[in-house]
Amino acid sequence: MKSLMFISLFTLVTWCGSYPQTRAICEERLGSVPEEWMYEPDARPSKLAALNVSLAEREDAHEDHPKLALTISWAISIDQSNDHLVGTWIRVVGYENSFRCQYQPPFNEIDTTGYEQLWFNLTGVEAEPEKTYYVIGYNIPTPMIGDDPGSKVTQFRTPGCSNKTMMHHDSCVRKGCIWDPNVTSIHSKNQVEVSFTSSKYSTEYIIRLCRSKSEMECTGGEYISKVTTFTEGESRWLTTLNSTGPCDLLHIELVPTFPGWHPHCARTRTAKVSCTPTGKYHIIMS
Repeated sequence: MKSLMFISLFTLVTWCGSYPQTRAICEERLGSVPEEWMYEPDARPSKLAALNVSLAEREDAHEDHPKLALTISWAISIDQSNDHLVGTWIRVVGYENSFRCQYQPPFNEIDTTGYEQLWFNLTGVEAEPEKTYYVIGYNIPTPMIGDDPGSKVTQFRTPGCSNKTMMHHDSCVRKGCIWDPNVTSIHSKNQVEVSFTSSKYSTEYIIRLCRSKSEMECTGGEYISKVTTFTEGESRWLTTLNSTGPCDLLHIELVPTFPGWHPHCARTRTAKVSCTPTGKYHIIMS
C-alpha cells in the first residue's frame, strides 16, 4: 500500500498569529467508500467547505521529461464539529484506489482561533491528456442514512498534447509529439543524401524529394523521387534519392508512421534542400 504525505496549506482569514501546525497524511485504499459508510455515527463533522482540482508537475518527474499530476485541494471549516472529524475521503472516478486522509495532530489538539477554514492538498494521480476527471470528497464519518450526503463533487478537464508539459506524457510521445528528426541534406551530382534521427515508435519512413516554391506546396506537388526506409530503435539513418534538374526548388518531405494521430503533433517534416557548392550538410530545423 502506497502512503502519500503532503504539507497542508492554510487560508488566513482574521488572525495574524502563527499557523496551526497540522497536516493531512493520505493513504491509498482499495474501494470507493470508507468502512464508516456501513455504520450510522452518533455525530459527524461538517461537510467539506470547498473542493478544487488543478494541475502541477510531479515532484518525481525528470527535468527532461516532466509529467503532470492532479492537485486536489479541499477546505475544512473550523467549527465545533471537528471534534468528530476522523478524516477525509477523496475519490477520483476511474482511478483504481481512493485516498483516506487523516490529520496529524487532530483538529481538537491544535489552536485554530481566528480561522474560518484550513486548506489541504494531495498530488497522487498522474494526469492523462484530454481527459475529464470527476473528483468526490467528503469528511469521515459520513452522514447518517437519509441525511444530506455532505459530499463535494467537481470535474476537471486536462489539456491535450499541445500543452508543452503534457506533450511529454507517454501517450503523446508515442504519437510523435516531441520527435525531433534533426534532418540534414546535401545535393551533389544529381543525388540528394538525407540523414535523420528515427524514433523507436515509428519503424517506417517515407522520404520524398519534391520541387516546389515553398515547403507548404511540397505536399501534393511534383515528386521527383521517393524511398521507404525501415528503421529499428532510435538512431541515425542515411538514405539517397535521385534528383533531376536544378537544386534551387528542391525540398525534402519526411513522413513517419507513428501509431495514432494528434492534430498538434507535427508528423510530416518538410524543408528546403541545401544547395551549397561546398558539399557541407545543411541542418533542417524541424
